[in-house]
Amino acid sequence: MDDKELGAGKTCFLVTPIGSALAPLGTEGRDSYERALEMWAKVFSPACEVFGLRVIRADKIADPGELPDQIFSYLRDAEVVIADLSGGNSNVMYELGLRHSKHAMTIQVGEYGRLPFDLQSIRTIQFKRDEMGLIDARNSLIDALRAGLISGPTSLRATEVFTDGAGARIDSQADSARSAAPDEVGKLPEEPGLLEVMAEGETALTHVSTVMQDISGDIRQIAAVTSAAGERIQDPQMQTKGFAGRLVIARELASELEPLASVMSNDSADFASDIALIDAMLKNIFARSDDEDPETITNFLDKVEEMLEAAEGGGEGMMQMRAGVSKIRGLSRDLRPVADALDRSLGEVITGIRVMLDWRTPMAEVRASLLTRDLA
Repeated sequence: MDDKELGAGKTCFLVTPIGSALAPLGTEGRDSYERALEMWAKVFSPACEVFGLRVIRADKIADPGELPDQIFSYLRDAEVVIADLSGGNSNVMYELGLRHSKHAMTIQVGEYGRLPFDLQSIRTIQFKRDEMGLIDARNSLIDALRAGLISGPTSLRATEVFTDGAGARIDSQADSARSAAPDEVGKLPEEPGLLEVMAEGETALTHVSTVMQDISGDIRQIAAVTSAAGERIQDPQMQTKGFAGRLVIARELASELEPLASVMSNDSADFASDIALIDAMLKNIFARSDDEDPETITNFLDKVEEMLEAAEGGGEGMMQMRAGVSKIRGLSRDLRPVADALDRSLGEVITGIRVMLDWRTPMAEVRASLLTRDLA
């Protein structure tokens, strides 16, 4: 089915921070408004246009802080809802909660580092707010829309509890007793010290290095299989079989790529998870660097630098492979699902590499600060 047919007659409701066009420049209200316009122009509008979706923007039917009846109706009835969770806007969180009480297609997006809570159990398209990051967000949103429009919404546990009566058996008497019990202050978790941070960071660094090697192996296998299919198409005997012969090869290629794409998907998810952990650890270390042991910090930064050098060389190859995947997607409908899966995985890795490259500036600042301390 053509993409335009998938979205024909369907409504997509955008749940985003609204901000204020009248707020002074430099204020959060004005910044939020301008970020929302950027997301609309570069991500949401072009992605929805691919499928011919009828798009309704919440900011066009409500003022900041208002929730008119139309909002509730669209949250209930729209075939598709896209929610931008960047910054944890309270209205967006409330509206997303209402939507999750209904079994319907809901896609979450959020700027990396600006998500309000742990969303590991609910898939969220994360992006960096730069030129390539917004392009990746648009392409990932297109993939998510296509998958949802073809296969239908994925089931969330919260939705099942609200709509189907599923869920854990509750014992209000026991829960009330536990709620009334005094808080055990002594068991409150303490903020981790640098040693805990370093230990967890070192573990993540070791693991992500292995994952990066696995991803390189995945890409070599995918490239070899794709190249072999191209050679079969160019074979003189195959040329006599026309387009029907090429279609057979395309279907064989899809079958060969499917297990490789599955492995790549797992590896890219592991990579993204490790990068998020290391990113959090580094931010913690950057904030504490003036108070901690310079040698310990330097050793950790040296290890991160080694990983950065390895990742930097692979970024361009990832971009080239992603362009190649985009080309094979159009060859056959059998290739589309596997091409979409590979594109998502490559996008996840590319986003992770961009996050890593953003570490260079604060790392250099920490090194300069440590040098100043040594000279003092």
